[in-house]
Amino acid sequence: MHADNEKTRQFAMLLTEHQGALRSFVVGLIPGHPNVLDLLQDINLIIWQKKDRFELGTNFRAWVFTIARHRIMNERKKLRRGDWLVFDDDVASALAREGPVEDQSPGWVEDRHQALERCIAKLRAKDRDLLEVRYTSKVEMERFAAEVGRSGGRAPR
Repeated sequence: MHADNEKTRQFAMLLTEHQGALRSFVVGLIPGHPNVLDLLQDINLIIWQKKDRFELGTNFRAWVFTIARHRIMNERKKLRRGDWLVFDDDVASALAREGPVEDQSPGWVEDRHQALERCIAKLRAKDRDLLEVRYTSKVEMERFAAEVGRSGGRAPR
């Protein structure tokens, strides 16, 4: 019984250690998805339910990303049936193969932050305001769009 508890503890540690990479992976494959945290939670639940199938000492990251990729592809099928704009499957597969950026350098967060600041600085002031409202404010997008005379809807397909 002690061996099972130890295996569960090690598995939980691995899962916790990989949460940032897993979240980046999910967000990268379904950017802007309104329920990305619910999807991540669902993926974690599937991973936990399958924990007995994982062999300690093997590539945990590859194993969880495979599970996540399958769950995300199912979600993408549902989104395609609705009105959500979804990456082409070839693009999504290429992104999935690349994996999250954080594996590429120790200072990846700072590098991405600086790159994002440079991109935002290139935007027109009214577009920067729109981004600021969208990501830092509790103002509803539709209300803000009406106030500034812009569309609050999704991008056309």
